Amino acid sequence: MLESSLSALNIPETHITEIDKQYQKIKLTIEQVNACIIGGGSMEKLSPIFYSLVYIYDHYFTQEQITLAKYKFDKLETIKKVHRNFIDEVISYQKKIENHQLDSCSQLAEFLNQWAVGYFNDNQIAVSFLKAKGVN
Repeated sequence: MLESSLSALNIPETHITEIDKQYQKIKLTIEQVNACIIGGGSMEKLSPIFYSLVYIYDHYFTQEQITLAKYKFDKLETIKKVHRNFIDEVISYQKKIENHQLDSCSQLAEFLNQWAVGYFNDNQIAVSFLKAKGVN
């Protein structure tokens, strides 16, 4: 089920360099989680994945927020909330895995896949806003 849902993950091309990089990093990280599940999901394999998820939050989401603030995006607080909810969920899954709840790896993959689909769709408002401002 995970492989079919991952193959269906459609990454929109925004033609905004930083957002396209962000989307690709999200997809790559989801693919790494899937590979980790297939390979047994040891903590050694999961640590870099959680590092990547935190990096997405710290780097890409922060850059997106800075850019949106620069152009006075009126829904910035909503975007920040979505980003905070993402990292809160990631931390929750990390704790579950550290507590040896074995199904957390597959649950993490499902969460990330569902989150990404919703995020890519919902983020189109911000993408359209930035394109209208000439950001590329």
